Amino acid sequence: MNVALRRNLFIMRKNYLMNIIFMIFSIPLWTVTSNSLGFMNLTIPLMTYTSVYIMEQLEDYYKYDCILNSLPIKRDEIVKAKFKAVIIIYVINTALTLITYFIYSILGVTDFVNGEMFLLGLSISFLISMVYGAVGIALINKFGYEKIKLFGILMMLIIMSTISIPLYMLQGSVLIPFMSLIFIIIGITSYVISLKATMKIYDAKEFWEVIKMYDSIKLVKKDMSVIFKINKMNLFVFVYPICMSCVIITSNLSVSIPIIMTATAYAVYAIVVGLITTEEKTKSSIIYQSLPVNKLSIIVGKYLFASAVILIASLLSSIFPVVKSIMNKDISIVVLSFLNSFMFSTILFSIFFPFYFKMGYLKMHTINLIIFFSLVLSATFINLVRNVPAIKPFIDKIYIVINFVMQNSIAVFIGCMIVYAISILLSYNIERNK
Repeated sequence: MNVALRRNLFIMRKNYLMNIIFMIFSIPLWTVTSNSLGFMNLTIPLMTYTSVYIMEQLEDYYKYDCILNSLPIKRDEIVKAKFKAVIIIYVINTALTLITYFIYSILGVTDFVNGEMFLLGLSISFLISMVYGAVGIALINKFGYEKIKLFGILMMLIIMSTISIPLYMLQGSVLIPFMSLIFIIIGITSYVISLKATMKIYDAKEFWEVIKMYDSIKLVKKDMSVIFKINKMNLFVFVYPICMSCVIITSNLSVSIPIIMTATAYAVYAIVVGLITTEEKTKSSIIYQSLPVNKLSIIVGKYLFASAVILIASLLSSIFPVVKSIMNKDISIVVLSFLNSFMFSTILFSIFFPFYFKMGYLKMHTINLIIFFSLVLSATFINLVRNVPAIKPFIDKIYIVINFVMQNSIAVFIGCMIVYAISILLSYNIERNK
């Protein structure tokens, strides 16, 4: 809990210089407006308000609550730390304000307030600070910061416009000590009720199972950063599909398209598996599992990264098909090349990822090597042995499938996307049940 409390106070410190500046200028300002207790019933609560709301604003923006819930800290302790921070910051604000007020009074800038009114001002400042701080935290945890951020502004306007009413009614009254006690009791009650309510709300909160697409996008950016900054040498594998695609210039489509497909898949496979290997060596996957990012976001991030690499490789492998299309004045050549390369790689990783998430990197290592070299040699091997009598019937069936795919590319492409989506759900189900 000390860690959470220190974190809260550290965040509150971010805007505290502005609080001090506000305090220095506001105390004489309230005297000018004839509100002799303004330094207590307005300055202190507003300083508390800004401190608490900056804490909640930054927590909402940076998702600090998720980070805290990934640490070995009980949820009740996190909530108690927030409410302790409210009391501490209120005490600090009160002490600094009173010291500044007494200095101003000694210098003759403000007038001293008599004992009973001083007590009334302190009690009102405590009540309003608890409304701003404790009740505000409870409402933010219930409805979210975005929906409640206007709460403080609205309360400030209401208080500033109505605070003079109880002060005017109680001025010179024998009820001041009694009402001061009532205000303090109401403030304490608000604090305790808000604490209990927030603990109940916070305990029921779910931080893990809500997929946030931006988490997946951030993970894709992280993967891209690893490829471009750490695995730079792996990028040269993109040259392979470019070089292999040149066969389309001199060969017919039934021969060249399979070669381009496998070359593209080889490049994609080298990049994606290279990333997984790097993560395994650095044990970064363990770190990701400890972060406040749900498993579905991690899995979707991997699939999105693979899709991005597939798109890049398919575009690069289409360079010579574009030349062929221009030469023959037939755009269908480059379309067939791109779609078939994209679909083949998509189907490959629709199969690969569920096995990877099920078996893990080490058990997949041997299978990876088999797939890796198969992608390099398969298309060339098929073309070399396509006329061998013993296996010609089998090879002919492979070409029948290839021709069917080429003739029905759009329908097959839609089918590939469906298979890819099913693969994501399958991988998530495997990872969730680990």
